[in-house]
Amino acid sequence: HRPYCRALAINSTGSCVATGGGDGVVKIVSISSQAITESNATAGFGGAGGGASLSSQQKTLTESKGIITALEYRLRRDILISGDTNSKLIIYDVKSITGASHLNVDHEDMVPKSNQMSIKMGSSDSSYFSSKLSKKPILTVHENSPITCIRMHPLDEHLFVGTQNPVFKLYDLNTCESFTSVHPGHQHSGGINDIQVSQDGSIACTCSREGSIKIWDSVNLSCINTIHAAHSGRSIHSLCLSLSQRYLLSSGGDGMVKLWDLRMGKELNNYSTGLR
Repeated sequence: HRPYCRALAINSTGSCVATGGGDGVVKIVSISSQAITESNATAGFGGAGGGASLSSQQKTLTESKGIITALEYRLRRDILISGDTNSKLIIYDVKSITGASHLNVDHEDMVPKSNQMSIKMGSSDSSYFSSKLSKKPILTVHENSPITCIRMHPLDEHLFVGTQNPVFKLYDLNTCESFTSVHPGHQHSGGINDIQVSQDGSIACTCSREGSIKIWDSVNLSCINTIHAAHSGRSIHSLCLSLSQRYLLSSGGDGMVKLWDLRMGKELNNYSTGLR
């Protein structure tokens, strides 16, 4: 990527790796155990010469017109979702793209289906294309603010979306409808930087530029708890939720990593990185 790689996602089987960069390009590499073995054997310990076997399996997607800020694979389908600074969610049929040479595409498939062509979702518009259309997104959703983070719900039918707008959203990937909390006061007051979802999908955690952490009931999108000024009012960059759903790690602009007890809403420990 040029000039940098900004996002990365690995599918549930570990067979595909997707990267997104500052150039607005998404690259998908299909990795087989044979390709990895050959790459390592060619590269040796010097780290040179092993790129050919992997790059030959690489697919490049150039539909985005902004910096790729987030990538996420659906858990049970060969679907890749990207978010960018151009306020777009683009959903790709990875199986169709990586297996394009084996597809028999009729001329009828080259035209958007009339019942899928235009879907209105409040302030968001969608254009749905035939899934057989090689190297084309099957769905484009226009958000009203640059996208900063996305996260799949464990049941694989919904997508959590965070943007530079403080409103936390949930998308139904089957109907393309978006949902937000019925309580406007539950939202952040600054852009959302990261989203984490529990393994059972019951809760979601978000962090914001204004320095708060929020815990959400993912069923009705009600805010269960808010940790204000979690990092002395500095922006919070990332979160990591424990498997037990009881503990949360956060990293912030104060150069600290903090461990939180979600049941009590209290800080248990902190670790200094020495960086701000």
